[in-house]
Amino acid sequence: MSVSIDTAVAAPKKAERNVALEICRISAMVLIFFHHSITKGGVFAGVSAKPLVTLINFLSQGWLGVILFILLTGYFTMDMKFSVKGALKVLAPVWVYSYLAIILFSICKFPSSPDLFQRSFMPVIMQTYWFPVSYIVFYIFGPMLGAGIRNVKMGWHLAIIAFLTICFYVLPYTHLQINEITPNISQQNQFMFWIYLFLIASFIKKFPNKFFDNFWMCLGALVVVFSYMYIFLWNNWPDTWHMFDRTSWQMILLCVLILLTFKNMKVRKSLGRFVLPLATTMWGFYLIHDNVLLRDKIWGDWNLMRIFHGRGDLQIILYSFAEMLMLFVIGTAIEYGRLRLFRLIGNVFQKRFRGGKLEKAN
Repeated sequence: MSVSIDTAVAAPKKAERNVALEICRISAMVLIFFHHSITKGGVFAGVSAKPLVTLINFLSQGWLGVILFILLTGYFTMDMKFSVKGALKVLAPVWVYSYLAIILFSICKFPSSPDLFQRSFMPVIMQTYWFPVSYIVFYIFGPMLGAGIRNVKMGWHLAIIAFLTICFYVLPYTHLQINEITPNISQQNQFMFWIYLFLIASFIKKFPNKFFDNFWMCLGALVVVFSYMYIFLWNNWPDTWHMFDRTSWQMILLCVLILLTFKNMKVRKSLGRFVLPLATTMWGFYLIHDNVLLRDKIWGDWNLMRIFHGRGDLQIILYSFAEMLMLFVIGTAIEYGRLRLFRLIGNVFQKRFRGGKLEKAN
C-alpha cells in the first residue's frame, strides 16, 4: 500500500520589516563608523573652521550611534522569542571575521602582538570587543525581558522608567558639584543601563501614541537645539562635551527623538529592495572595520588621509568622505558576500536534512 506524504507545509509568515527603522539602523552604524573614522583614522584632521570643528567633535563622540543601535535592538526584540538560530546569526560573524583576520595576518606576515592574536582566537570569551559581547548578551536576554514586561500596564511601565531615571540622573547629583560631568553609568552598570534603554524602546513600541510621540519629539528637538547653541556660544568643546557624553540625558533625548522620527516616517516600500539587504550587513560591517587586528592596518598603513593633512577645509572634507565611503562599500560588500555564502550552505544542509527525513518516512 502506497502512502502519499504531502511535503508542502505553509511557512509561517514573517513580520514585515519597517523600511524607515531599517534606515535608522543603518544611520546608527554609520555614526559609529564616523566616530571610529575620526578618533582612529584621523579623518577631518586639519579642518580649521570653528562650526565644522564643533560639529565633527559632536559626531565623533560615537555614543549617539551606540545608544540608538541599542534602542532599536530593544524595539525589535520586544516581541521576539529566543532562538538558537537567531543567537548564532549574531555570534557567527564575530568568529568568522576574527579567524579570517588571523589567517590574513599569518599569510601576509603582518606584524602584530601575540596578545591580539590570542584575543582574536577567542573573541567572545576574552571580550575582545566590548560592544559586540555586550550586544550579544543583550540580544539573548532581550526576548526574556520582553516576555517579562509584555503584560505590564502603561502606568507601571512608566513608573519603572521614572524610577530608573531618578536612579541614573537625579540621585548621583546629590553628591556631585554642578559643574561636574554626568556620572559614567555605562562603566558602573552598563547592562542595567541597557535595560533602561530597552524599557524606553519597548514602551514606544507597546503604547504607540501620536500625542506622546509629538510631545517627546518637540522636547527632544528643543533640548538638542539649545544644547548645541550653548556649545557654540561657550565656544569651548572640552568644557561642554559632557552635555552629549555617553549616558547624558541630552544624549538619551536625542536618540529617542531620532527613533521616534524614523518610526513615524513614511517611506516608499520600493526603497526596501536597497535598504533591507544593506541593513542586514551592518553587524558584519561593524565587526570588519573595528576588528582588533585589522583596524590598525585600516587606519594606519592603509589610511589615505595622511596624504591630505594640512590642506584646505573643503579638500580635507571631500577626501575624508571619499575614504569613508570606500571603506563602507568594501565592508558591506564583504558582509553581503558572507551572508549569501552562509545562506547557500544553509539551504544545502536543509535540503539534505529534509531529504533524509522523507526517506525515513517512506
